[in-house]
Amino acid sequence: MYVSSDFYIDPAAVMSLADEFQAAADALGGRAPAFASNVLEIGDAFGLLGECTGAAEQYQQLVNHTGHGLGELEQALAADAAGLVHTADQYILVDQHNSGLLGGN
Repeated sequence: MYVSSDFYIDPAAVMSLADEFQAAADALGGRAPAFASNVLEIGDAFGLLGECTGAAEQYQQLVNHTGHGLGELEQALAADAAGLVHTADQYILVDQHNSGLLGGN
């Protein structure tokens, strides 16, 4: 396999990106419950017409789907962060191994 000498991965940059993904997941996880509780308090916003046409029920379903989607997004961001950490760790190990083969530290 040909490996170009122009290709380089900076594990610190990958770790920094992983930190950003994890911070986004944590922030989303902290805000999603507040979002769901706030949007569920619709009171009489749809009025009698909303009850008759099913708008309130449709709104409730949309809120439930959105809450579920936010949870999945949080999990995806956290999984991506973990994958980036693993990638950076693997590059570090490969660099150490190759350095050892070439007589470096």
